[in-house]
Amino acid sequence: MVPLVSTTGDAVKAVKACKCPPEGIRGCGPRRMGILDPDYLSTANREILVIVQIETKEAIGNVEEILSVEGVDAFFLGSYDLSISMGLMGQIKDSRVHEAIDKVFKVGKKLGVASGIWCGGGLTIRERLVQEWQLVPVGMDLNFLLNGALATLKGAAVFKKVNDVI
Repeated sequence: MVPLVSTTGDAVKAVKACKCPPEGIRGCGPRRMGILDPDYLSTANREILVIVQIETKEAIGNVEEILSVEGVDAFFLGSYDLSISMGLMGQIKDSRVHEAIDKVFKVGKKLGVASGIWCGGGLTIRERLVQEWQLVPVGMDLNFLLNGALATLKGAAVFKKVNDVI
């Protein structure tokens, strides 16, 4: 997943950085992967998923060209960063932000590029999936780690309540 892809050139660089030669420039020292998968070098480029993050006003204007770059498999729309780029800091419910999101989604669907988005702005995971978004996170790593750690501490009876920890 490559952040801040705003131009065709950014998308081309993202694909090259993710792919092994001859399609890209990624380092291919297959130490661990070579042990786990002896065919790694011959299969890696087919198995690598390149996801560009569309999160600027400039990217919205270039979205068709960005998503047409060979090797771009999916996009992930950064709603909050997009709102900031549009001069609408954090206003992801604003109709202008929604219009930009809809534009990107429609272009991605037309070009057959998988779509991803965080569930903000009052929309749930289920609603995004019903809209046919394909990459929809179910939570944040920080929350998963914190909740897991707190559950472990509570299970060990170290703390009586969560507020004792945070």
